[in-house]
Amino acid sequence: MYAVRGNTIKFMPKAQKAYSATLHYYSLPAVIASGDVPFFPDDYILVHYVWIKAQEWHRVVPIGTALQYSEDRIKDLQKAGIGLESEPTEVELDRRTFGMFQQEDQFVKVTT
Repeated sequence: MYAVRGNTIKFMPKAQKAYSATLHYYSLPAVIASGDVPFFPDDYILVHYVWIKAQEWHRVVPIGTALQYSEDRIKDLQKAGIGLESEPTEVELDRRTFGMFQQEDQFVKVTT
């Protein structure tokens, strides 16, 4: 396990010998320039999905229309690069096992 504290990576438990390994990390995104236009999904997708679900409930549109709509929108979002990022899970450290530590060391990232 490891914890990131500022620019330092702390590993627990302490290794008894040296190991060679590959460190995988996420770099910060590039700074947006004045001419760049970022892509953010808007609330319209969710609102329209709920509206279609209501139409399904009243049998105005066939059952499954909202599901098809959501699958199409998810494909569009993935093409734009949203939702493809892998996200590590954070686990709180047990103070009885690891002792006292600073507030920023309280969570450990666990990747699977």
